[in-house]
Amino acid sequence: MKGSLGLQQTDLAADIGVSKAAISKFLASGSRHQGLSADNEAKVMVAFNAQIARIEAHKAGAADALADLDEARQVRTARAANDIKPSEIISFKQILAGIALGEGTNDAETPTKVIVEPRGSLAVFAINYLERDADDRIQSILENGTAPASIVVAPINGGTSSFLNRVYDYARNMENCCVVMVNLDVAFAAGEKLTQVEIFGAVYRAIGMPLDLLQGDAHDMKEAFRRWAEMAWTRFARVVVVIDGLDQLFKLAGSITDPLALVNWLSELRYSAARGAPPFKRLVLVTAFSGKSWSAAHASPYATQASELRLEKLTETDVVELFRLLDVSTDKYDPKHVYELFHGHPYLTHLYAWDIRSGKDFEEATERALEIESDYESHWERMKLEISFLIGRNYVLKDLFKAVLLQTDNLNDKSSNQKQMEDIWRKYGRSLREFGLIDGNLREPTVCRFYLHAIRVETKLV
Repeated sequence: MKGSLGLQQTDLAADIGVSKAAISKFLASGSRHQGLSADNEAKVMVAFNAQIARIEAHKAGAADALADLDEARQVRTARAANDIKPSEIISFKQILAGIALGEGTNDAETPTKVIVEPRGSLAVFAINYLERDADDRIQSILENGTAPASIVVAPINGGTSSFLNRVYDYARNMENCCVVMVNLDVAFAAGEKLTQVEIFGAVYRAIGMPLDLLQGDAHDMKEAFRRWAEMAWTRFARVVVVIDGLDQLFKLAGSITDPLALVNWLSELRYSAARGAPPFKRLVLVTAFSGKSWSAAHASPYATQASELRLEKLTETDVVELFRLLDVSTDKYDPKHVYELFHGHPYLTHLYAWDIRSGKDFEEATERALEIESDYESHWERMKLEISFLIGRNYVLKDLFKAVLLQTDNLNDKSSNQKQMEDIWRKYGRSLREFGLIDGNLREPTVCRFYLHAIRVETKLV
């Protein structure tokens, strides 16, 4: 709670004259397990309520709302006022009222953890978010600046947005850190005609650059951004820019004169951060591509020099842990069967586990998955769309799927042109592996039962 309000435990402890540990103890459990005397508890309550009053006044445009704070606290409070929603302020007031009545808070540092349906990106308070190696690595990157730029790579629907939500949340709760999220997936409509000015303008606005500085052509805006950042970012120990959906630019390539322009600008930022140029030496860039598929983007200096944060598919042990997090007992499913069905694809495994949790038995859940309906169908359509974009007009989907079947010894169609199939595999096999459609390696690829069935239905080879 305190991070969202722009308060820091260190400041509270200094103001009240107690240890930071005592503040932490109080925030973790409320007045059911007090770490403060009654007088000091009252002082903490006054501090929180005063901060909420400042935020509400700042939102209302009161010029003197932050006058009684030092510069660092003014910055944090102003940022909180920009980020926090009215509903969140109401929630904070309810939490404080509960503490005052001695009701505790369950954990006042973070929202209450709940099980969340696997639809879209998982909220940061989802119990059923399964951490992977990238979650450990990103903490070191954010705290220590060990990589100025990182690319998140995952299968299609492999959890990049859920992961980036956690990157944003973790950075937001760091001491003296400025963090912004740019979501290009929702910034532009499909088929929209775009200019470089519109693209850079959308990114700069999301980063926080004032509208009156967004003048001139793309080059003018870049220069204005650099001057603005040199003033706005100097006060922070770390600046984190998270960009989701960067590959959207390449899907809109027909409407954009140069889709690599933004990627090349990110490369400039990464270079400035790497050589320690102020204020960019404080900068950490975290971006995501779907499936690491767009060769033009990944051939750029930005992509080749960025650290890779790979969100791998789940292991069989991970599958068991996911079912446990969803409160599904092991007597309701067979881990080996589930792993064989999806090869650990995070989203598909999650959908299956949710069906079991919702009351379907083992056979019903399997039948629903193999019928490729509802959310399974949405995923399969997304996979086909990404593959269609990948191959363009060079081949048709049916031929590509036949090439996959041929490589995995699942093709009994003698009418297929084997030379063409091998050519398709040579060109696109690696990208299909990045998409998550195939597993293993390119010499010995495998396909999970779900994808194999979907491919056979698509090619009418069932």
